[in-house]
Amino acid sequence: MARFGGGGRGSATIGEASDETWTIEGGTLGLPPVYSRNSDPLFSGGYNQIGALCHFHIDLLMLNIVGFGTGQYFVKLPFPSKNNYLLTGGCLHDESTGNEYAILGHVDAGSDILKLFTTASDGRQIPYEDSVPIQLHRLDNFHIAGLYEVLGS
Repeated sequence: MARFGGGGRGSATIGEASDETWTIEGGTLGLPPVYSRNSDPLFSGGYNQIGALCHFHIDLLMLNIVGFGTGQYFVKLPFPSKNNYLLTGGCLHDESTGNEYAILGHVDAGSDILKLFTTASDGRQIPYEDSVPIQLHRLDNFHIAGLYEVLGS
């Protein structure tokens, strides 16, 4: 898996200060994205863990991407998941047209890799890639959020 990384900060529990950090990572299952010289991915986000449950949110601006890579996109969750989940709280914003596309994430039990999908016109889930559901551009952005049970909690 090709990866790219960025920075984000989260807290371990609501209402308590935490020194824990979470480096938001993601990439493609093929060739990795390429960024403009001397720049990191423009990730932001965070998480809150309440007992065994973790709510996360991740945003990505594409302004500094000069090559979008190949293959299905993924992001890493703050912790491995206890169960298989399909998380449906994602959206790709096509800034050139104003259109928005559903982004879904699937994580397998025991993994922290959230593979990203979109919805085909016939309702099937298909991998989210550079040209699916649209040809990506630097002005586009996406976000995804969800709630899942953490492995080992």
